[in-house]
Amino acid sequence: MKKFILILLLFSSRILFAQENDSLVGVWQDNEVVAAGWSNTFLIFKDGTFKFFYNQMDMRKRETAFSGTWRVGEDVLNLEVKESNLLEGGRLVKNENGEKGDSVLIDAVSKTVLHNPPKEVEVSISKIYTDSPYAMGKYIYIDAIKFFLMSKNPEELLHEFEGK
Repeated sequence: MKKFILILLLFSSRILFAQENDSLVGVWQDNEVVAAGWSNTFLIFKDGTFKFFYNQMDMRKRETAFSGTWRVGEDVLNLEVKESNLLEGGRLVKNENGEKGDSVLIDAVSKTVLHNPPKEVEVSISKIYTDSPYAMGKYIYIDAIKFFLMSKNPEELLHEFEGK
């Protein structure tokens, strides 16, 4: 009987773990609405891969995205970063309105950097909360930052980030 209960517990924990992984699949943004562009956003795919895109409205950034594989541990999200997308060269100029301190990077060239070996990153992760009136009603804390579920289908929105 003890052996049966142990097997049942192991089987139940595997099902729970699989459900937790599947529940992360989607598009998670650190803002509850999409404004003129996307804010910092994770696209988490069912096949165990992810893509992270930095805020599209920050026109000064050098790193624009990174991607790799993901898995969930106990209260952590383990990311294996395999590549990063960077902007090289270029120059910072005042924005089109001439406002102080709000410059724009122009004439930069996009470059993909492969990480071999991949960079291991471990970030804290909370449970998924379902009491939000925004987005799809769900949010999660990733590395103490609140991310809202914007879509359950990252493949459907990928073109908005990769410009394809």
